[in-house]
Amino acid sequence: MQHPELAPLVAGVTLGWAMFRAGGALGGSACTVRRVRVRRRTILGLTVFAVLAATISIAVPARSAAVSTKPHSVKLLINGKRLPSTRVGKQDHYVPIKATKLRVVARWKGSLTGSGYKIRIYTTFPVTRTWRLCTTGTSCAVRQQPKILKGQQYSWFVYVIKGKQPRVTIVNSFEVCVIGNGPPP
Repeated sequence: MQHPELAPLVAGVTLGWAMFRAGGALGGSACTVRRVRVRRRTILGLTVFAVLAATISIAVPARSAAVSTKPHSVKLLINGKRLPSTRVGKQDHYVPIKATKLRVVARWKGSLTGSGYKIRIYTTFPVTRTWRLCTTGTSCAVRQQPKILKGQQYSWFVYVIKGKQPRVTIVNSFEVCVIGNGPPP
């Protein structure tokens, strides 16, 4: 299948190949204005250059469009559900969930690949730990599945950060607090 934007290029390649085979000029033409002697290597080199230039100009815009997007619409899913979140520093609101292993995944729109942004998932309660730091893609899953027991509390934090140590800028942050099977006994 041929792309319509490549039709003039293919016609030029065909003409260039015909001129190469004919020794630099096409014979038998009824309306020849001027006969020019061109080396075969020159025609072949220009043809190859034109094909490469067209290929690069078609391929580059598709790749560069998604590189510089900032992650937005960030959400945290726990066991496949989006639970209520609060801004970091506000009063915690614990949501009761079933006491089981937790599948924790952050998802967002806009790719992190090549953008300089990172997504950090960590907890401060019951233990301070960075569970995952992602620099590519549109989702970030915690590899281990921590267990939550009845009455146990977890405070999950999600930070969108930009930069490298020691100059890290927090762009967005929120927390999701859960408690196993309701209030502690």
